[in-house]
Amino acid sequence: GANPANCTKENIKGCKAPYLKVISPNGGEKLRIGQIYEIKWESSGVDKVLVSITDVGFNSRASRPIADSVDARAGSYSWSIPEDFEVYLGHDMGYWAAGHSFTIFIGEQKEKNGSITLGIAQDESDNVFEIEKKDK
Repeated sequence: GANPANCTKENIKGCKAPYLKVISPNGGEKLRIGQIYEIKWESSGVDKVLVSITDVGFNSRASRPIADSVDARAGSYSWSIPEDFEVYLGHDMGYWAAGHSFTIFIGEQKEKNGSITLGIAQDESDNVFEIEKKDK
C-alpha cells in the first residue's frame, strides 16, 4: 500500500511520518456473514482511521464505510458482518455478493470544515478475500 515516508515494519518504532498498513484481512480469507471479524492494522503518527470495504467484483468497485473515527492506536476493529450484507453494500435485493471479491481499505481520517477527508496515510488489502453466506 501507499507508504510515503519509507516506513517499514522494521523501522516503524522510529518512523515519524504517518503510516498505515492493513494486516488482516489481507487476501485469501473466507469470511462468513454473521461472524465477527477482527480487522487489523499497523500505524504510526495517525490519530483516527476510516475503515471501509470495497466490492472489487462489482463493476463500479462499490465501497461502503464500516467504521469511522476509530482510534488508530487500537490497531483493530471488531466488524460484525451484517446479516443483510447485500443491502449494506447498496445492491438491489436478490443480488448476492458472494463469489465477489473484497478488499479492506483503511485511511487516515481528518476533519475539514465538518466533513471527513483522508490524509496521506492509506492502505488496502494486498489481495482479495471472500465473504460467504451463512450456513442454512
